[in-house]
Amino acid sequence: MLSQIVWNKDTVSDFLGHYLTEPKPHVFYDSPDDELDEDEFANEVSRHGVELDRKSLILFHQEMFYCNGEVLEIEPADVAVWQQFANQRHLSAADIRPSLLGVLYEGYLDGYWHLSPSVAK
Repeated sequence: MLSQIVWNKDTVSDFLGHYLTEPKPHVFYDSPDDELDEDEFANEVSRHGVELDRKSLILFHQEMFYCNGEVLEIEPADVAVWQQFANQRHLSAADIRPSLLGVLYEGYLDGYWHLSPSVAK
């Protein structure tokens, strides 16, 4: 079975992206206590920004992004913003674009990132 695996740059990158960001078994993420709906979330994020949870990790290689063992579906035009989020661990309100909101909302629900502290409930 192992001999059937084709190892190339893409498969190695994909494996490492999943493996290196996979949380340890004792790490859990907390969903928001008072969960905002998508419109409320979009409004708050566009005013205050988001911060990556201390336990979360985003790694990227070219246009592939991995967060906590999962692939993030990123729009090609948003690659630079997601790289900034991965490196700086926060996005200010000025960085938020409408094309980011779908993925940001999913990660918010999963507890991977949070609203900036000034608006966290």
